[in-house]
Amino acid sequence: TDPENAAAFAGAVQDRLAALSEARRGRRLIWAREAIAQKFDTIRLRASGQMPAGGIATGMARWDALTGGLLPGQLVILAGRPGLGKSALALTWAMHAARTCGVVLLVSLEMTHDEIMDRATANVSGINSIRIRDGKIRDEEWVYLDAARADIEALPFAIEDVGACHIRELRALVRQAGRRAPVALVIVDYLQLMHGHRERGDTRDREVGTISAGCKEIAKDMGIPVVALASLNREVEKRADPRPTLSDLRECGAI
Repeated sequence: TDPENAAAFAGAVQDRLAALSEARRGRRLIWAREAIAQKFDTIRLRASGQMPAGGIATGMARWDALTGGLLPGQLVILAGRPGLGKSALALTWAMHAARTCGVVLLVSLEMTHDEIMDRATANVSGINSIRIRDGKIRDEEWVYLDAARADIEALPFAIEDVGACHIRELRALVRQAGRRAPVALVIVDYLQLMHGHRERGDTRDREVGTISAGCKEIAKDMGIPVVALASLNREVEKRADPRPTLSDLRECGAI
């Protein structure tokens, strides 16, 4: 009958669309039998010392011990009020990962690459970043600066200091950085300065939600950790208990 033919046709179209979608994404279902086999292979390799445990170390021993490091496929939100050191901490993580794990991409929507190099040089040399910026260097300190330069030059550390970045562009930047060697870690500074897909009538909260979802998708698709810095609302400073919660993330109700 016509209704039966129409239903069959609709089913065939849906099957075809699903097949095309799967082919486009390059994904397939993973059954429990295969997943548990892979997991036990990993457990045996780690138990025998042939594979390191955990993810990418940040250089913060206690944090790494508690969390297992920055794990592949993970989106980590590093949040705080302005001026509390989010960018400095993220740069420390980035440089440690570049030394120990491979290519690191830092997408900075707030600082220029020149400002980042001021901080990186201070991090390695132990010389105050303000004195480095202003060129107030004592004669005996040049040897430390030269050593810091050699150390930083050797790092597989890429910086994109654009003023604005769409979530689509982030994926392209990761691919570009990966031409030299596989990318180990991506850091975005910071989440609320990115742009995402926004329909007419959408709120900024919803747009930032699509951005965070896009960052998570990049982490899962490419099998790498993505660290996104985020800003907290002022309200957190007004409470008796200043410890932040997810609801304190500015414009990020969907995270």
